[in-house]
This record gives sequence, C-alpha cells and structure tokens, in this order.
Amino acid sequence: MEGINAGQAIQVDSETELTFAAVTFASGAGEVVLSPFVWDWTPLEVLGLSQEAVSNVFQAWFLKWFDTDDENVATEEGLFGVVHFMSELEPTKEGWRVTLDLGSSPVSAVEDFLFRILDAGASQVRIG
Repeated sequence: MEGINAGQAIQVDSETELTFAAVTFASGAGEVVLSPFVWDWTPLEVLGLSQEAVSNVFQAWFLKWFDTDDENVATEEGLFGVVHFMSELEPTKEGWRVTLDLGSSPVSAVEDFLFRILDAGASQVRIG
C-alpha cells in the first residue's frame, strides 16, 4: 500500500468455504483426504506419527512460511505470501490436529507441508 495507508495492517476474512467434492489420493505410503475448507481457518489432522514427529514437521514448516525475518517482498497486490497463524497441536481419536490461517500463502505452502509430513511417515493427512 502507498500513501496514507502505507505500513497499515489490513484484516481480510474469507467467509467463503472453498467448495468442491472431497478428494482422496495416495502419495507414497500415505493418503491425503482433502475436503472443503476456509483458507483462513483450515483444520488439518495427521495420523500415523508420534506427537513429537508431527510437532517437529509443523514447527519447521510454519517457521519457513511465517517469514519470521520479514524477508518476503510484497506482490503487486500487497501480499507477502505468508501463513498467519497455527494453533497448538491437539490430540484427536486417531492422530494430531491443528488449525491454520493460511493467510496470503500460496498453494505451494500446502504442498510443501504435505511433502514434509508424508516424507516423515504419516499414514494419512486430512485437510478440511
């Protein structure tokens, strides 16, 4: 942003759920279940890994996409391509869940997480 609004934070709420038929696909020994979700409040559950393993993957991924050092350059639209929030890791009946605000991050941030968690040995990842 330029002028009087330069440096001002803006709030963007996406009240619209990404609507599509749920999709399940295999990736190596793991499976991904992708269901409709809201980009700035995305539930994500991981099955088949210990709390420590899931936590380590989430922390490394979040620190990369959160841009803690403010090094990302804004696009023409004023977006920085970052994740805004990750909740605490919570146990579920079958695994571990967090809720994410994917902010202005690109789809490649989600792909990066999937590659990392599946490479760590997750049996299933549920998004949405």
